[in-house]
Amino acid sequence: DPYKLLASAGVPLTAQELDGFILDAIYGRETDFSGVQSRIFGSSELDLADEAQQAVLLNFLEERFEVMLENYNRADDEPKAELRSQIMEAVCRRLEYLTLLGASGKAPGEAEQEKMRKLAAVAAELGEKREIREYCRLGADERRRYEAALEDFRTQERRRGDVFALITELKLVCDGASKLERLCELLETVFENGESALVFTQYAKIGTWLRAELQNRFGRRFPFLHGGLPLAEREREIAAFNRGGASAFILSLKAGGSGLNLTKATHVIHFDRWWNPAVENQATDRAHRIGQKRTVFVHLMITAGTLEEHVDDILRGKSKMADSLITEAEWLEAVKLDG
Repeated sequence: DPYKLLASAGVPLTAQELDGFILDAIYGRETDFSGVQSRIFGSSELDLADEAQQAVLLNFLEERFEVMLENYNRADDEPKAELRSQIMEAVCRRLEYLTLLGASGKAPGEAEQEKMRKLAAVAAELGEKREIREYCRLGADERRRYEAALEDFRTQERRRGDVFALITELKLVCDGASKLERLCELLETVFENGESALVFTQYAKIGTWLRAELQNRFGRRFPFLHGGLPLAEREREIAAFNRGGASAFILSLKAGGSGLNLTKATHVIHFDRWWNPAVENQATDRAHRIGQKRTVFVHLMITAGTLEEHVDDILRGKSKMADSLITEAEWLEAVKLDG
């Protein structure tokens, strides 16, 4: 009985619980059995006294994983194909309409078509974008605060909205000294190479704190864009970043995540993570946009062993779903201009 062998290995799981572990790994985009094994046993190595029993257990688990992965992929294919077809049909209809209508409300003339072709050519020359996950760990004091918040939530009477307050509290604990130290290390390397960075956070108060800490660490002023700035001051902060040498621009995700051209930056650092990958991508595109010829490095800061790892898994899953529906090549094929 493989479940008795699991119990003898110190992991007493029912069939339902085991399937839950495997599905969690699949949802997290795990395609290798060693990753599943690590989730179940806490290590990629299993050491039972009886080697024959160990082989039986591992074979059972690997076969179960492969069957569930195959079923998951097969079950996903049909609805994905239908949704892909609907999306591409809508995109093509919209693009056809816009091309026929033109910017002036009339069919585009030769000059406008030429301008559109040039823009498409420039977009095709856009520099590469690379994602890097930057892991850090909670310090001792941060870990105590994190666990205390969880314990309070478990033991106290809950009211509507308490779970959202807990999530915010845990994310703010993660945005602490340990992550700041990793950010400073990153920026030191960026500045040494004569490059600049955008630092996004979803919390204005974290942005204020980061600005003070970075100015103290590097001995110079850093611009900070947030929703509380009047238009004139907002423009001054943008100008301050764009002139001069290597620098960092701190931005709140809501105020600075769209409508800006900041191609001076070749590094984009997401100090904390938002639930919607499209929002993060839009913020990243402040640097990775038309006019950017260099590679843009996107640093995703994640505190290991915390809520942030779960958020990252969710974002990976959402991105995987989007990529499986419409590939980059299909988008380019849909929007390319004839002629």
